[in-house]
Amino acid sequence: MDGGAGGSQPGNSGGFAGMPSPEDGPELQGASYSPFDLISSGVSGALLFVQTYGWFLVGLALLAYLLWARVRDQFYDIYDKTMEKREIANTDPSVAIARQEAMAAARERMQQEADEKSRLHAEKQRAEEENKRSERVEDWDRHQRGEGYRSRVKKGDESKKSSLRDTDYNPLMGNGGGGGGFQRASGRHTFRSSGGG
Repeated sequence: MDGGAGGSQPGNSGGFAGMPSPEDGPELQGASYSPFDLISSGVSGALLFVQTYGWFLVGLALLAYLLWARVRDQFYDIYDKTMEKREIANTDPSVAIARQEAMAAARERMQQEADEKSRLHAEKQRAEEENKRSERVEDWDRHQRGEGYRSRVKKGDESKKSSLRDTDYNPLMGNGGGGGGFQRASGRHTFRSSGGG
């Protein structure tokens, strides 16, 4: 009944710690164990498995991830198609026809709106081109009469050209801004004027 690494203690001679082996005898095989003993033996067995086959598990997980990454899009496409087929199979034909008619009416309404917008845009462009043509003809007539061409600057642009500051503002002079700038000392002027010779 010598069990190897565990010595001759009952329960350690065979497999996992705390579990009886057939060699322990009939008195330990019928004994009841607490759930804690079963859990601890399960955890120690799982740890032993991971220690023994850990790198194989890592490789298997990596292989599974790579396979999933490759077939994921195809899986979702198949899933979507089957869900569409189920939806079509469970749809009432009258509801489907009503939905299609509503979609067709909405498309036609949107097309009419787009046609109306394009027609208005074309009319606006024609009117602008006509205005430009008449202005060019008028300019040419003025030129023929000797009055010269009209100014291309629009009246609204002249107001935009006005500066935001006063015209007498000079940033190098220091006055005319916000009031708190550099001022020359008055003694400097008197010194220059008195020393002349």
